[in-house]
Amino acid sequence: HSWFQTLTMTLIGVSSALLAPECDVNWPAPGSATEQWVDSADLFLTAAFAAEMALKMMALTVYSGPKAYLKDSWNCLDGFIVAMSALTYMLSSFGGIGRVLKAFRVLRVLRPLRMIKTIPSLKLVIDATLVSLPSVLTVCAL
Repeated sequence: HSWFQTLTMTLIGVSSALLAPECDVNWPAPGSATEQWVDSADLFLTAAFAAEMALKMMALTVYSGPKAYLKDSWNCLDGFIVAMSALTYMLSSFGGIGRVLKAFRVLRVLRPLRMIKTIPSLKLVIDATLVSLPSVLTVCAL
């Protein structure tokens, strides 16, 4: 459905916009209202992406069928990003492992890659690049 895809792309755009300022280590200031807002927005976006993944799994089936969710490598990437985002939130309350897993939040930068799947010409270019990569590496090795 086009409205579902439009909503998903909008959420990805918002997610990307929230990631951009995080390159500055001083933003948002720890304990500030901005930090709480950004964390709340990121939690909302993670929940929205998880809901999108669940809906797609129900619509496409998880593994059986020609268009199954896990048979598409782009969906697998989506699922991995969502799973790691959810895992970091669930385990963030734990001391050591929670801090280590917080490093996986950097995987959120892969969310914009989901847009590639929805733009057929861009997806074709990326797929062709990935297919030709082994040949290019062989030539570089010579």
